[in-house]
Amino acid sequence: MGEPESNDPQYWKWSVFYYNPNDKNRFVQRPDGLGLSPNYAHKGIYLILALVLLVILVFLLYFWLV
Repeated sequence: MGEPESNDPQYWKWSVFYYNPNDKNRFVQRPDGLGLSPNYAHKGIYLILALVLLVILVFLLYFWLV
């Protein structure tokens, strides 16, 4: 009963981005059933996004300089 409902449309911004500060999960099931979506209210997601962007940047710089 106390579990946040990820299918509630009020937590889906533009029907694409899930933002629910009361939900402790980093990833939630998409309402259309096509995989997972990050909970952008969770601070851990920003660390994951920063790491992914850093890896992409390192690869781009490596191949640009070589």
